[in-house]
Amino acid sequence: MKIRWRYGIVAGIVLLIFGLYPQLKIWYTRGDQWQGNYAYNDIDEVAYASYLNALIEGRPRKNDPYTRRDDSPETPQEESLFSIQFAAPMLISVVARATGISAPTAMWIFGGLAGFFSALILFWLIAEFTEDSVFAMSATLIVLCGGALAAGEGAIGEIVGNGFAYPYFPFLRRYVPAVPFPFFLAFCLSLWMLHSTEIRSRKIIFSIIAVACFTFTVFSYFYIWTTAAALLFLLVALTVIFRTEGWRRDLRYLISISVGCFAMLLPYAYLLSKRSHTLDEVQLLVESRAPDLWRVPELISYEVLLSIGLAVAIGATRLREARTIFVSALAMVPIVTRAFQSRMLMPGQRHRAFVRA
Repeated sequence: MKIRWRYGIVAGIVLLIFGLYPQLKIWYTRGDQWQGNYAYNDIDEVAYASYLNALIEGRPRKNDPYTRRDDSPETPQEESLFSIQFAAPMLISVVARATGISAPTAMWIFGGLAGFFSALILFWLIAEFTEDSVFAMSATLIVLCGGALAAGEGAIGEIVGNGFAYPYFPFLRRYVPAVPFPFFLAFCLSLWMLHSTEIRSRKIIFSIIAVACFTFTVFSYFYIWTTAAALLFLLVALTVIFRTEGWRRDLRYLISISVGCFAMLLPYAYLLSKRSHTLDEVQLLVESRAPDLWRVPELISYEVLLSIGLAVAIGATRLREARTIFVSALAMVPIVTRAFQSRMLMPGQRHRAFVRA
């Protein structure tokens, strides 16, 4: 199938506009009086922007955006939430230094780029999966624009009187999870391409891409890499259980990817072992409550799994077909991540798991 990329570009432009809208709005509202400020989506972005600005200035990875203390032989600093999740801001800082843009400018530009590339990669995945570019464009917009509604984010909470509005798409909160989000989608795409291609060299390439994307998410945002790990685990488990055509060959690649991903968790664990004691007191993950598996995202997952079961029952698809296994794994991810992440919350922070974004 030949993918008609113009439809993917259209979807990307729509998400690019959504990502840039807050800044465009402040320009329109303030006119010449905008005074170099940038519109942010969440109060957390202030600290993230400060850390990013330090990297752009050439300060070390272990710097404190609150106290401006930098790591040095005289004043060694412990690992923090920012220094452990350094991949996304490091990428932005490299581009910012090369182009001469400031941290505030980089924040809103990369918010827009994250929307564009997220849409483009998701379009590619759906187009490869369905072999229909028009459907892929529509589905991309529905998934990325409707995800917040399904999760109860955005304005819907205030509309129904059950909360207050966040005027943004959760996955476009800068710089996390916005920047690592396209890498997660590329990870999903690589796993599907691994199943869909018969060419050994392409399987190797997509396996390498999958490990690279997983590595970037590990050092960018906790809720994204744990979701990626859950998807990989489910694909391995379902492949072994249902044994699709060529399952032994695919399993070898999936296990190779799993080994590579696990290896990337070793330096991550090392950084965690060097963490500041304040993480234990304020932001360390702890067991806090029983899993809540009856929220809207999980209900959607149950509906999808039920639909798959009915399709298999009437013969519309086969249980051992690669497409069925892949969709089933995706549908089960919110359930698995909710079961895990609901018991591993960050005290002092509002839980915003990736599955809700």
